[in-house]
Amino acid sequence: SKAPPAQVVYLDREIALAEHTGLWYPQVRPGDEVTVGQVLGEIYTFDGDQVLQRVESAVNGVVLAVQTGLATRPRLGLALIAHRKQQG
Repeated sequence: SKAPPAQVVYLDREIALAEHTGLWYPQVRPGDEVTVGQVLGEIYTFDGDQVLQRVESAVNGVVLAVQTGLATRPRLGLALIAHRKQQG
């Protein structure tokens, strides 16, 4: 018989924030597993010529939600990531 899958317990969450006003292009979706330093998306100038911010994950975890609006402003939450711990 097959062992049941390990239970995943979410301990905390991290919100990746915008530092600039610009256009947000996410590179992850809800359900994606991410690692520290992985690029979650980029914020571009309104003319699209320059990357203002490369948004990286501060934690290892699972993406729960991603901002779907194109326009950003400073301190806008762009991605919600749950930290994970395996139990069992």
